[in-house]
Amino acid sequence: GIEIELPLKRISYADAVEKYGTDKPDTRFELLIENLDDVFRDSGFGVFRNAIAEGKTVRGIFVEDSQTYSAKELKNLEKLAKTYGAKGLAYVILDEEIGGSIAKFLNENEISQLREKSNNKSGIYLIVSDTKKVALTVLGNLRNTVAKDKGYYRPDTYDMLWVVDFPAFEYDEDEGRYVAQHHMFTAPKPEHEALLDTDPGAVMANCYDFVLNGYELASGSIRIHDADLQRKIFEIIGFSEEEAQARFGFFLDALQYGTPPHGGIAYGLDRLTMILTDTDNIRDVVAFPKTLAATDLMSEAPSRAEDIQLSELHLSIKE
Repeated sequence: GIEIELPLKRISYADAVEKYGTDKPDTRFELLIENLDDVFRDSGFGVFRNAIAEGKTVRGIFVEDSQTYSAKELKNLEKLAKTYGAKGLAYVILDEEIGGSIAKFLNENEISQLREKSNNKSGIYLIVSDTKKVALTVLGNLRNTVAKDKGYYRPDTYDMLWVVDFPAFEYDEDEGRYVAQHHMFTAPKPEHEALLDTDPGAVMANCYDFVLNGYELASGSIRIHDADLQRKIFEIIGFSEEEAQARFGFFLDALQYGTPPHGGIAYGLDRLTMILTDTDNIRDVVAFPKTLAATDLMSEAPSRAEDIQLSELHLSIKE
């Protein structure tokens, strides 16, 4: 049997992203992401100094033992970092001698601060400079890769937690408006409702995710049950009153008739089965897995649609 320590740990969305680079953190190991802006703000390494001056950030993870990675492995890690959006991956080796790709640009103060942050241990800092979103995403994926490669956790351990305090909205720069981060029917936290008129970006959603070993096993929320509040949410995400009524009038009308407070949670049984069967590929446990080309090997779907079916749907296929 596996003993589960109750109550389960809770971590805010902000802390999860800052420390682990994801809202579904694997907490079986430390290897936390560190903010290195103060170390490199006046750095002799122009890439870092300029990035910070432009409002970007420098983040890193410290991997103990300077012999942990060969030059070839570091090159592979850089390739991996680039697949997640990084322009490159810098590294600093802390040992009796300082080494690494940017070591020659660093002054004694920077080296001293890095040693202090690493508790004077030997090891290597893997560092990314970019926008906050890119840097955290890249390092979040790298920390998982490093931990798996170096055996930082036992595969048969289970570390579960709740992720809470999600933002209700995020601002879409391309569209120039707020969008719902969870979905538009999620209730804001009651104590944050007053912020809807003044600072939507500061509003927290009343939702929660259940995470196990870096996998989101369940997601839930308290739903909006008040028509006026739902209209306000529609307004914030850019719906006109007419558009909201045209698209969701049936729902707004239903909320007028005394809808009780309600909420829930939905579990991903396939992901849970995947973990319990010790596989890292969900296709191994779903009933009818698709190939990478989205075909079903058993039914040979998708099959070609008949001409009459296409005609009824006013569709045509161009090959």
